[in-house]
Amino acid sequence: PDGLASCCGTAGRLVRRMGGRCAVPCRDIVGAAESGTAELGDAGLGDMACIGFFGHHKCGTTTIQLVLKCVCEALGLRYQSYHSPLQFDGDLPRCIRDDAIDVVAHVNAFYDHVAPIEDLVGFHVVRDPRDLVVSGYFSHLYSHPTEGWPALSAHRKALESLPKSEGLLLEIDFETKVLHNIRSWNYGDPRIQELRFETMALYPERFWRGLFDALFPRVEKGGQVTYRVLNSDLQLDRLLDCVRSHSFERLAGQRQMGEEDPKHHYRKGLPGDWRNHFGRREAEYFAKRHADLLVALGYEKDDAWVSDCP
Repeated sequence: PDGLASCCGTAGRLVRRMGGRCAVPCRDIVGAAESGTAELGDAGLGDMACIGFFGHHKCGTTTIQLVLKCVCEALGLRYQSYHSPLQFDGDLPRCIRDDAIDVVAHVNAFYDHVAPIEDLVGFHVVRDPRDLVVSGYFSHLYSHPTEGWPALSAHRKALESLPKSEGLLLEIDFETKVLHNIRSWNYGDPRIQELRFETMALYPERFWRGLFDALFPRVEKGGQVTYRVLNSDLQLDRLLDCVRSHSFERLAGQRQMGEEDPKHHYRKGLPGDWRNHFGRREAEYFAKRHADLLVALGYEKDDAWVSDCP
């Protein structure tokens, strides 16, 4: 529930609850990076054909993409991001192949689009669904662009006409598809590391080092760590430069994490903020629809959290 470990540890429970099975043993890659014990799994090969990031709306996708773009620029790799299957005509493997994409980001990911990709190594990031809703509420009310998204234009008008409590209920419904995609994801795919937004938010350097330790071969020589990424070499220092240059503080205009600007895309950044916005009514409304998802993802053991909301 504190969100400090990889979501991988709960993958087996989630897959079983969703009718599947966990295909591989999972590990806390952040803890492994801290201790220097991360090992290369079967999926982590330096010469794979494609690296994939798979995320969901309001789960840190903008920050992750900025870091990935920075890494790709450093290595001369071809990067492409998609937010809708219409952009790849429902056939993501074909676009990767035809456009010779090295690193692909599908930021509103649906697993059925990802499953057919060959020669893939990647990672998938989820977030406490309650924080997702609260982040979505403020973003959709104030900061998210509406161009090309007619549904958001209508949703924003509705939010503007409602008090926050009613708006949060509406936002829960608005996020139904996003939460469905999180629910239906295959958490047992051995090619894909399962991670939490909370880890990245609180410990960004450990998050990224742990991820690269898990995905790519590494060599340590003269105190310098180098990763082998698609036939290119990336020094750890360069990776961390990309992470630091896209920290919350820099992206939020020098605000510290926890300092809120409700109209900024990087509003607050602090995990667990749902507790400041969910009253009993919002909690019960959410739990009726998604309590099992919180348990399956490992954010709660049961629905007792609802009674803690005022």
